[in-house]
Amino acid sequence: MDHNQTIGAKIKTLRTDKHYTLKTLSDKTGLSVGFLSQAERGLSSIAVDSLAKVAACLDELWGWLEWIWMLSPG
Repeated sequence: MDHNQTIGAKIKTLRTDKHYTLKTLSDKTGLSVGFLSQAERGLSSIAVDSLAKVAACLDELWGWLEWIWMLSPG
């Protein structure tokens, strides 16, 4: 599993644990449903600012630092 897939799976798990739909998360972050869906499936990478929005909505402000570390090269 690559970094995008790992982060996407984590986002999906946290989202579903909160009983949020993709639409709910989209409304809270301002990110499109399509983008969030692709990010959850690891089909697109997610920028740090978008990741921070998602993490804040999922009450994972500390967890997003780990996600950023996963995105770091090397």
